[in-house]
Order: sequence, then C-alpha cells, then structure tokens
Amino acid sequence: MVPSSTPLPGERSRLKRHAPDAERISKQKRVEMTSSEIETTQIRYAGLAGFLYLFVDVADSLGLSIAGRFAVPGDFAETARRIMGSELLYRI
Repeated sequence: MVPSSTPLPGERSRLKRHAPDAERISKQKRVEMTSSEIETTQIRYAGLAGFLYLFVDVADSLGLSIAGRFAVPGDFAETARRIMGSELLYRI
C-alpha cells in the first residue's frame, strides 16, 4: 500500500494545477476594487443617468414647443406654409 502522504502518480500534476499560485493571487488582488470604489463608480453612473434623463426631457419639451408654433388647428394649408417659411427651424 502507498502511504497517504505520498501522492499517486497522476495526482501530483493535478495538485499543481489547482494549487493557488502566489503570483496569480497577487494579480487578482491588484485588479479587485474596494467597495468604496464600486460605490463611487455607481454614484457617478447614476449622476450621469440623471443628467441625461433631464437633458432628454428638456430637449423633448423644446422640440414640442417649437413644433407647436407651426401647427394651425383645422388649417393644414396654413401649417404647411409656416413649415415652408422656416424649414430649417422645423427640421431642428
């Protein structure tokens, strides 16, 4: 019988593959972010998302107010004349 402290012939290479390597562990530690860094990153992305939401809301309101100036209720011909009169503003 083989003593339990001696690895079997194929077991040694298997143990080496699964044994943690000091260099690999140190690289993983350098890559990991602390919880405060993660929270700071999430706060920055949340702020960016809030800013973009407000920007889109303001742009949409501005677009609706500009387009509302061209529309004449019940008179399609007058609406078309206003659009042709300031086509660049309508396209914006």
